[in-house]
Amino acid sequence: MLLLKKYIWCLLVLMATLGLLSHCKNNTTVAADKEMVVLKKYFPNATEINIDTLGNGIQYNFLNGDEQCEVFFDSASNYKFAATYIEPENLPDAIKNTLKKNYNFESVTVAKQIKSPDKTTYTVEIQMPTDFYSLDCSEDGKILKIYKSQLSPTESAAQEEEGVEND
Repeated sequence: MLLLKKYIWCLLVLMATLGLLSHCKNNTTVAADKEMVVLKKYFPNATEINIDTLGNGIQYNFLNGDEQCEVFFDSASNYKFAATYIEPENLPDAIKNTLKKNYNFESVTVAKQIKSPDKTTYTVEIQMPTDFYSLDCSEDGKILKIYKSQLSPTESAAQEEEGVEND
């Protein structure tokens, strides 16, 4: 009788565990489906899709035609923003004018358009003779944030991934 009770108890624990795993799998599938609906709606030509799990959500990297794109979702699969790499000459005129006044526009190494549900901003990386700058700009050319470093933001991110600390 005792053996039968232990057997039934183990069977119940196993069934509960399988039920929880099944629940987690279904939630993950629903989340992935929700994310794919957004990708297909806004990026119908997306190819070469790679998914990275981040501490605070998920990042999809892909090509949309000839454009390299990144789309970020929070941990609940809510769309946060999309970043599309663009050529510096395709920046809005107001941003180009601001850069020409305050920096050397020809020194722009990376330009990204950032679209969130409520606004569009741009991130521009600039290489100057001794420093690198990453600027967050509004569409009307206002500089919202300036990040300055001895390394380019791309180099800093690469070293961060490798575990190298920067001052």
